[in-house]
Amino acid sequence: DGHGCSYWIEGADVSHGWPLDHVHQSQGSDLMQSTTKAYRLYTWKEKLRLAPLANQLKAYRNALISGYFSRKLPPDYPVFMDRLGDLRETSLLVSIAFNLPWAIDLLIRSVHKHMPEWTLIIVDNSSKPAAREEIRAICEQRGVAYIGLPPNPEWSPNRSHGISLNWVWRNVIRPKQPRYFGFIDHDCFPFRTTGEYERIRHRPFDGFRIDPRFVVGAWNLWAGYMFFNSSMISGRQLDFNHDQHLRLDTGGLNWRRLYRHFDTTGMEFVSGKIKQVPSVNGSRSWGISCLGDSLLHVGGASYRSSDESGQAQEAAVAFIERSLGNT
Repeated sequence: DGHGCSYWIEGADVSHGWPLDHVHQSQGSDLMQSTTKAYRLYTWKEKLRLAPLANQLKAYRNALISGYFSRKLPPDYPVFMDRLGDLRETSLLVSIAFNLPWAIDLLIRSVHKHMPEWTLIIVDNSSKPAAREEIRAICEQRGVAYIGLPPNPEWSPNRSHGISLNWVWRNVIRPKQPRYFGFIDHDCFPFRTTGEYERIRHRPFDGFRIDPRFVVGAWNLWAGYMFFNSSMISGRQLDFNHDQHLRLDTGGLNWRRLYRHFDTTGMEFVSGKIKQVPSVNGSRSWGISCLGDSLLHVGGASYRSSDESGQAQEAAVAFIERSLGNT
C-alpha cells in the first residue's frame, strides 16, 4: 500500500444479504448471498508492539465496562420511562448531551422544525453538574423528555459516547421497541427537511458511512447520525462501542453485529460535504461540515477554543437560527 509494511491479517467469512421481502432492488443488482472478509493491515511496528493482542484485550475491557455501566439506572429512570409511554408506533430520535446547553436548545428547536416526524429525547452525559442542570431546565421548558446518565467511568470521548449509546440501547430502545430509532449529535443541526423518515422506512439502517484506512471490507455509520428500522433488524443485539481492531470509531462494533449481514451494494448513504456559510458580518464565508443538503455539523463543538473556530461556530449558529424563523 506504499507504506513499506507487511501485514498481519485477521479475517472472518461472513454471509450477508437482505431478506428478499425487505429488499428495494436497484437496477442490475444481484440478490444472491455472497461471502466477504474484513481484516486490518498491521505494520511491522504494530506487530512488534503486539498491537493485535492489545486490541483484543482492550475489546474485552471495553465490553466489561460497558456492561457494568448499562446496568446502572438513575433514580428518575422509572418516571422517565413512564413519561415516554408506548413508543411502538413512534420514530424515536436520541441525542447524547455533553456540556453544551446552547447546543441542546438549538437542536431541540431545529429538530422540531425540520424533523417533525421524530420524537426527540435528550440523554445527558455531561461531566459538569451546572451544565446538567441547565440542560434539564431547557428540556423542561421545551417539553422534551430528559434523563441524566450515571457518572461515566470512561475518559476517552469515543468510549464515553459508545457506552452512553449502549445504555440507551439496553434501557430505552430494547424495552420500548420504537418502530424506527436514530441518534443525532448534539451539535448536528438540521436546517431544512431531512427526508430521513422516508428513507429509513425502506431500509434496515441509514446514516453517514465511514470507511477506515488500512482496513479491508469493514465500515461503520458515524455515531452522530445513524438510523435503524426495528422490523428489519429484529433479533440483532447491537453494540455501539468502537472496534479497535478494525479501526472503526464509536458504533463500529455494529459492523460485526449488524452491517456485515446485509448486502449494501447499490445502497446510497447520506453524503458529506463542506458548505460555505457567510460570517455574521458578511465579510467572509466559513466552510462547515454538512450532511446531505440539510444538516450542519459544528464538529467538536464541546472542545473548540480558538478565535477562528469560534467565529465559524457563530456563523453556523446564525445560519441555523435563520432557518428557524421565530421559533
